[in-house]
Amino acid sequence: MAVWTYWTPEEDATLKRMAGEGHSASVVSKAIGRSRTSILSRAFRQNLQFKGQQPATRSRAGAKLERFTV
Repeated sequence: MAVWTYWTPEEDATLKRMAGEGHSASVVSKAIGRSRTSILSRAFRQNLQFKGQQPATRSRAGAKLERFTV
């Protein structure tokens, strides 16, 4: 079972800096010591993007989900 931990200000600063420098979510996850999924989730909540990544929007995500509903 996973243990949930709060993000520290240092982790947030590292995430923001590395995303701004153009690093991938995988590289950031290794530097911070968190999963790639947690990095992407935190980046979304902080309105950060990784290089080459399209902006994530809730409406776009919802549209994708609607295609697969039965």
